[in-house]
Amino acid sequence: MRLFPRFQGNDKMKKARIKLPTSILAKHVVRKVVLFALLMIILFSGTIGIITYFNEMDKFDQRLAEIEQSYLGVIRQSLWINDKDNLETALIGICRLPGIGYADIHSGSEMICKAGQKDVNGKLSRIFPIFHTFNNRTYALGELHIAGSTDYVRQKILRSMITGMLTQAATIFIVCVLILVLIYQVVIGRLLKITQYASSLTMDSLDTPLVMDRTARRPDELDQLAQAINDMREDLRQSFVRKKAIEDRLKQHHQDLEETVRQRTVNLKTANDQLRVEIDERNRIEKALQEKEQFLSAVFDSIQDGICVLDNDLNVIRVNRTMKHFYAYALPLEGKKCYTAYHRRDEPCDDCPVLRAIRTGKLEREEVPYPVKGGATGTLELFAFPMFDDSGQPSGVVEYIRDITERKQAESALGERERMQGVLEMAGAVCHEMNQPLMVISGITELMAMDMPDDDLLFDKISKITEQAGKLGRITRKLMSITKYETKDYLERRIIDIEKSST
Repeated sequence: MRLFPRFQGNDKMKKARIKLPTSILAKHVVRKVVLFALLMIILFSGTIGIITYFNEMDKFDQRLAEIEQSYLGVIRQSLWINDKDNLETALIGICRLPGIGYADIHSGSEMICKAGQKDVNGKLSRIFPIFHTFNNRTYALGELHIAGSTDYVRQKILRSMITGMLTQAATIFIVCVLILVLIYQVVIGRLLKITQYASSLTMDSLDTPLVMDRTARRPDELDQLAQAINDMREDLRQSFVRKKAIEDRLKQHHQDLEETVRQRTVNLKTANDQLRVEIDERNRIEKALQEKEQFLSAVFDSIQDGICVLDNDLNVIRVNRTMKHFYAYALPLEGKKCYTAYHRRDEPCDDCPVLRAIRTGKLEREEVPYPVKGGATGTLELFAFPMFDDSGQPSGVVEYIRDITERKQAESALGERERMQGVLEMAGAVCHEMNQPLMVISGITELMAMDMPDDDLLFDKISKITEQAGKLGRITRKLMSITKYETKDYLERRIIDIEKSST
């Protein structure tokens, strides 16, 4: 039995000693070292280029100072005497200086002479004004324009960078090769030996330790790794010895366990048979209880009046179908306070019959309003029956609620008819008693008015009596035509409105 995956033999190990890149670790190290070397070469070359650029700028300034010291006097004398040949010779000498590509002399807007080739993109230039003093007077003779050669500077920088890159590359390559050889000799070869030992380790070879080739030196990390592998090998060997002893004990325990399981199986079968009988009995009882619960629920919901069960805290415990119909807008009712579900209040109702029943322990009755369809208000008759626990204390209330809206409407209509009948009888009696006097008054006043001239002082009074008698007659006729009962406010009481009642 192998404890680790097999390492691919000594042939590969020999090849790895001859050629470094066959090792994965060596390839990884080579790749990292090459990348680091390239980065260092690029950084070093860029640094050389920058240093070369600034050096060339300093040299350009030095050449300009040399031109100012050596050539500017000659050019000033040649301009004063207008010696163009000497000017051209001086400009050619300036252009032969390293880094100087072009030079010319201007006098105002006129170019006197030039030498070299002007760099269109060149940014290295300097202008020297030329003055001459004669008889204590200073004359402006012109300007000397000097332009540096950017191609010269660029070539200098490029040569410096290439030289630095080649030198740095050679140095880094030699150092990297030496580092890789040392890494292989110190690390990779010993790692290959550790790998070969680990891949060939089996249960039968646990007694053979890993021996590293050592010289007179202090133990390093690979030696510590080898020692750790040897420690692990010894731990594995001892673990396998303990495992064998444990397996023997487990085999004995297994035999004992099989005997115990056999005995327990017999006992369990007996217990299962008894439990099955108990489960069947329990299922029968639960089915009977369920049927009883369904029967009681059917009876509870079949009652046409409302039934609501409350606890002592006025929480709705259960309601029947009729209560859900009464208060369909507040569903679900269970779990809510009765005053919240039924009356949309935040606190118990004033003189609550449920609280009275809990307090007195007796039946309490109350008539309460409830909303019906169309925005109207109906009336419910509420009976509160207190419930008691084993100690005789109130444990809740059963509300029996009956819709008496139609009864109330019938009682109201009966009262209305009785009042109407009384009004009609009284109106008939009043009309009967008043009609005869009115007829007499009307007849006498008409006879008196017929025998009396129009200019008589009593004629107006007789006419008023006749007019008021006619008004009383109309009132009696309205009393006789009353068909409904309508009232109006009069002083601090209400009286029959004859106009509305007789229309």
